[in-house]
Amino acid sequence: MPGDIAPIVVGVDGSAASRGAVRWAADEAARHGCPLTVVHALGIPVPFGLYEQESAPAGDAAALVRGWEPTVEVETVVAAGEPSDVLCEQSHRARLVVIGSRGLGGFAGLLLGSVGMHLSSHAACPVLVVHHAERWAGPETSLPSLPQDGPVVVGVDGSSGSVLALELAFEEAAARHLPLAVVRAWQGPDSGSASAEAAAGHALAAEVEPWQAKYPEVRIDLRLLPGAAAEVLTRASEHAVMVVVGVRGRGGLTGSRLGSVSGQVLHHAAGPVLIARAAGATTETAADRPYRRIGVGVDGTEPGWTALSWACDEADAGAADVTIRHTDPSHQIRDPRPDESALERVDPVLARHLHAVRDRLGGHVDFEVADGGAVDALLDLADRADLLVLGAAVPARLGHLSTAARVAAHAPVPVVLVPAPAPPHRQGPFAGHVVVGVDGSAESHAAIRFGYRYAHLHRVPLAAVHVSARAAGDFWFDETTLETHFATEPESTELLAAAVEPVAARFPQVPLKRAVFLGPPVEGLRRAADGAVLLVLGRRGHRLPAPLRLGSVSRAFADRPPGVVAIVGSPG
Repeated sequence: MPGDIAPIVVGVDGSAASRGAVRWAADEAARHGCPLTVVHALGIPVPFGLYEQESAPAGDAAALVRGWEPTVEVETVVAAGEPSDVLCEQSHRARLVVIGSRGLGGFAGLLLGSVGMHLSSHAACPVLVVHHAERWAGPETSLPSLPQDGPVVVGVDGSSGSVLALELAFEEAAARHLPLAVVRAWQGPDSGSASAEAAAGHALAAEVEPWQAKYPEVRIDLRLLPGAAAEVLTRASEHAVMVVVGVRGRGGLTGSRLGSVSGQVLHHAAGPVLIARAAGATTETAADRPYRRIGVGVDGTEPGWTALSWACDEADAGAADVTIRHTDPSHQIRDPRPDESALERVDPVLARHLHAVRDRLGGHVDFEVADGGAVDALLDLADRADLLVLGAAVPARLGHLSTAARVAAHAPVPVVLVPAPAPPHRQGPFAGHVVVGVDGSAESHAAIRFGYRYAHLHRVPLAAVHVSARAAGDFWFDETTLETHFATEPESTELLAAAVEPVAARFPQVPLKRAVFLGPPVEGLRRAADGAVLLVLGRRGHRLPAPLRLGSVSRAFADRPPGVVAIVGSPG
């Protein structure tokens, strides 16, 4: 078997359901041009004389594969051990693991038992669970493969889990020549607002756009549907070839748990469910994660609610805990840690937002009411966090720093400023990228490290941008080789290479673009960041006087961000 091509792994136990799962696995292997490994777990040590009899399901399944898909290279693995352990071990070298939702022996009651949940929650690659797989066990049946059979459906919510789900869903739709329905559930305190619904629609389109550009042949249908996510996706599964869902990042470095939405869809969907787990998911280290504790400041205004929504998405993506600190200018909330019933009486809007966050993140949310000035309260929160998230508001007086900018000038951790309302969707040169401003300083080195960790977490490309007022010097373009030649290597490209390459070596899976823009720094970075998912800038040294710490560039973006902006200081 080719050692450089990851196989598809399918679990078998001799049942009709596992034969149907083999049918799906063989079809996946043929469509994606990869080998297939048929795995049978014996459960307990088997006496030598019974080994051949007990291992028969693997050989029988391999024979079926050769009949269905003669071009697929197939091997068998028979191993002693619990099915969940055997398949999880196999997942470390696999492109995909396929299992039936019902079976005999070790795979009996898979969906409702510990085996299926364990595999879907801890496998090191995506998992395809085929509901009612016995329907495809017979030689006379055919798998759904025509547009009239239904689309591939994918559920998205803006998290890194849904980014991976989108990637796999586009890949499946392209391989099967099927349309793709991208579904986002729409509910919450602002669900009745036309402007909020329009903004959610724009956000959904922006989330899909990079993948549509990569797979232009896939016809997409964007669906913003009312209701709870699990119910919406379960209904959509009734008319779908398969449903693709992501996992939530709640499980730390030992493995992400499945999440309530994905778990409910897995149990109740009418057809196959593809759980979008990252290949090699269990190899991530703490050093590759940008933050574990997120602090977010809210004050009852729209920028604060937008910041809270962004922080909630980040916590869900990165397995982070969240502390919400309310800077209450009216001082109506006197208890520093009020319960939700008391909060409902004093500030029902705040109570609804807090309930929505806790419903999504569970017990990973703390809430505090600040006592004192907003800047001091938020800096105190920053001392206990790895990341601080604030709403960005235009300063009340010309020439004065906003509260968020003043906090960003002093905070010992990166500060993310989220504008509200969200800026209009645009298509700049690095739309869908993390854009990092690079000038060779220690602060921009810190920004590069933060940007790479964020891009790694969210599986998006990174653009390192240096803005220079100097022209590149003499150069020419060769039309034959399509290459640009410089008389001397421009200083800007050398600066970018020296700054980026040491960090890029640690994140080879993050696509990188290096760019030099001409003109004033603020103007150049605004052009580069048009449509970016995040702009990351370095902050000046902490030893400078407070008014100078942001510098003219970061101050310009802190007060009037074109999108989400992270301001990062140098360590130490």
